[in-house]
Amino acid sequence: LNWLLSSEKNVTALAKIYHDESNSYVRSIATNQNSQKNRFEFCQLALSQLVACEQTKANLPIDIKEQVDAVYANRVAPLSYEYSMKQKGKPKSVAISGDQSIELYKYVVNEKIYFSNGAVIVNELDDFPSNYKQYLEDEVYSVYTIRPISSATVKYNCHSYAWYNRSASNKDWLNDPSPYFRSGLYSTVSKTQAAVGDIIVYYESSDGVTYSDKEISHSAVIKTVRVYPRSSRSFTVVSKWGAWGLYEHSWAVCPYYIVNQHACNLKYYHKR
Repeated sequence: LNWLLSSEKNVTALAKIYHDESNSYVRSIATNQNSQKNRFEFCQLALSQLVACEQTKANLPIDIKEQVDAVYANRVAPLSYEYSMKQKGKPKSVAISGDQSIELYKYVVNEKIYFSNGAVIVNELDDFPSNYKQYLEDEVYSVYTIRPISSATVKYNCHSYAWYNRSASNKDWLNDPSPYFRSGLYSTVSKTQAAVGDIIVYYESSDGVTYSDKEISHSAVIKTVRVYPRSSRSFTVVSKWGAWGLYEHSWAVCPYYIVNQHACNLKYYHKR
């Protein structure tokens, strides 16, 4: 409480939260010696507001900001964490062939930490923390009983891995692989012609006839082919599951294969 109300700079910063240009509300609390309980409750509320209001907190002197963070990050146990992806900067256009180009994106992680007093700390992270990556890995294992080749990351996705860069150190996210279809670099082949290294494209339709670019849901790279019996040949593929890990799996055992209780539409692409 002494730190919070010890200087005009602190009082002014707190007053901004309440749009109190004259600082009268904050000063009335700060100078009311007969209402210690009110002053303490105000102090708690003000700290919560400071932590929750990123714009206000960003404008605070660095020493005050660090102390505000410390109060709730170190002295109050977090209730929960929330992670989401956030685009960083503008997409990068990369020419692939002729007049065809792709848009590559960079993503980071938005972390929200919730506390019992209502405070929320928001952090921008380069990637998921290791404990959250483990959580995602365990979630996938509980359903599909497989472990990733490489752990979860927001750095790249299935399309980027299959079409642009097949390295686990890939740092680009590709939302739309369809320019590759028109680039002349690839040709479509039948299921019976598909071979190791070819790409399977999954669609959000299951009628056997609809192959709209807007319905592309997943891309996977064929690793092995089970040829016999030829009428029901099957594949082992490698693919990145969104922001989850990079997995080796049966082409039909993944979150993208079943659509409305039916096998999704598939297309097979071979590099010329």
